[in-house]
Amino acid sequence: MTDAVKIPLKYVYEDRDARGNVRRYFWRGRGHRKIRLREEPPSDAFMEEYRAARDGAAPVKPAPLRPVDGSLRAWCADFYRSAEFSRLAKNTRDQRRRALDAVCLEPVRRDAPGVIGDLPAASMPEHVVRVIRDRKLATPNAANDWLKALRALFEWAKASGRTRRNPAAGVPYISVVTEGHHTWTAADMAAFVARHPRGTPARLAYELFRSTGARISDAAVFGRQHIYGAALRWRPKKGSTKKLKLIELPIMPDLAAEIDRMPPGQMTFIVSAFGKPYTEKGLGNKMRQWCNEAGLPHCSAHGIRKADACEAAEAGATASQLQAMFGWDSLKEAEKYVRAADQKKLAADAVALIKSKR
Repeated sequence: MTDAVKIPLKYVYEDRDARGNVRRYFWRGRGHRKIRLREEPPSDAFMEEYRAARDGAAPVKPAPLRPVDGSLRAWCADFYRSAEFSRLAKNTRDQRRRALDAVCLEPVRRDAPGVIGDLPAASMPEHVVRVIRDRKLATPNAANDWLKALRALFEWAKASGRTRRNPAAGVPYISVVTEGHHTWTAADMAAFVARHPRGTPARLAYELFRSTGARISDAAVFGRQHIYGAALRWRPKKGSTKKLKLIELPIMPDLAAEIDRMPPGQMTFIVSAFGKPYTEKGLGNKMRQWCNEAGLPHCSAHGIRKADACEAAEAGATASQLQAMFGWDSLKEAEKYVRAADQKKLAADAVALIKSKR
């Protein structure tokens, strides 16, 4: 999380996540729980949410309304119960549901009653999808999430015979120029290992990420049960659930040394001070703390994965080799790292040629 910025309401702060989305919290300070505020200020809904957080009450949620037959909300409800939806990864299901529920609650017009969820889904025109997308222009990643969810909904509707068209298919995503998570540098890594010596949970976590390039969702559950001989073997939690992927990587010497320092009865590699495994979010927060302690507030666990991919590509790994190591569903992400490595090498070669002529 970036440094929080105070806004003109007592105990309310905002920041931006790695994708540029604004997040707001009610937080009384150290020792108190942060409460996420999801409504947009200065709306009545936001003030109600703020007062509930201030007074220690749970936010009041409107009672669910019965969907109108054939409406967008009715289609969403059926989509959530479908086999296609159930086969999605949990994180993807949660993202799709949040996006579609938010779209359904959007007003048809700002100055009139009625919500988009009550519109007839089968006859929804493309220009309405564009309007929905453009409601989130200030947060383009959120706009793209809404559009992606609508595309998935209408593709399911086509496959189930409810419609012959996908009005979201021709609506382009909003271009977002961002590097995402910071890629760790050699200096970042040196600072982290200098602050967290061998034998500490932080160092074990670092060596685990550094040696495997794993996502945090996988690293949180890694343990002795994933060791097969001199290798780690696991099925990634994220990505397409239609493909049963298996990743097997040799255990690097630095990681092996940290595993050997673990208590004999400890199964999960990274555990809390109470000996309990972290959740994905919990491990992310702990890595945030460990990075801050090393003077690296700009670094995150995912940035190690990016550094590993850059290092492998610059060492000559092909896109297929990167895909096998990092468990990507397609070659698209791997090819991005290969192109960057090729550009770096070609540029260095060109500079060398120029130097040879001077």
